[in-house]
Amino acid sequence: MSGNDRPRILVTARRIPRDADAATAERYTRSARYYADAVRAAGGDPIMLAAGDPIPETFDGVLFSGGADVHPRYYGQEIDESVRETLTIDDERDALEIPLARRALDADVPIFCICRGVQLINVAAGGTLWQDLSLAAVDPQAHYQDGRFETWEIAHPAAVETGTALERIVGRAVGVNTYHHQAIAVPAPGFRVTACAPDGTVEGLESTQHRFVVGVQWHPERMVSHHPLHRRLFERLMSAARGE
Repeated sequence: MSGNDRPRILVTARRIPRDADAATAERYTRSARYYADAVRAAGGDPIMLAAGDPIPETFDGVLFSGGADVHPRYYGQEIDESVRETLTIDDERDALEIPLARRALDADVPIFCICRGVQLINVAAGGTLWQDLSLAAVDPQAHYQDGRFETWEIAHPAAVETGTALERIVGRAVGVNTYHHQAIAVPAPGFRVTACAPDGTVEGLESTQHRFVVGVQWHPERMVSHHPLHRRLFERLMSAARGE
């Protein structure tokens, strides 16, 4: 560890655009606060990291957060013209996070991944994504709950695979929220799917070769205040970051 009994956790974040209006700036700030608060409540010190920021030399864990889509070039594909209008790509964030993910994997640093984060770690390790759920014959609206539920409300269940790190944290079934239009297609070598939605969409992924690399497609940071079960995900990251 870095010498602090509260693990130092890098938390990736979206950089607020220079031309952002007040509502957009507040949305980005609120999103970052969810992650930071969840890390603090679990016993860690969050270090927010956005494109352009220097990466600290020492840290005990990484939380890859939600946000824009990973560019398909990183998993060997061109943008599919049939879904181009659905893509939101942040090249600067990709340029920060892909190398950081590979560095953390190589160093066996504990990693927890949320939404974009689970897609990012899969791509960084050699897996692929569905550029839009419609390409997987899934209705994207079924996985985006804005206008239907509060951010902390459960949108659908996820079935968790037996014998996985995710099962040891949340059990065999968990109610989740949903804010995504992409999903994991082919898991990276050395990774396995750990949870799925009723329609087969991948909801969890973890490494079989590292101490702790766990990802979920939902947003537990938005659920912890109403559904204590989701706090365990952040608490387990802290335990791993302490070497426990």
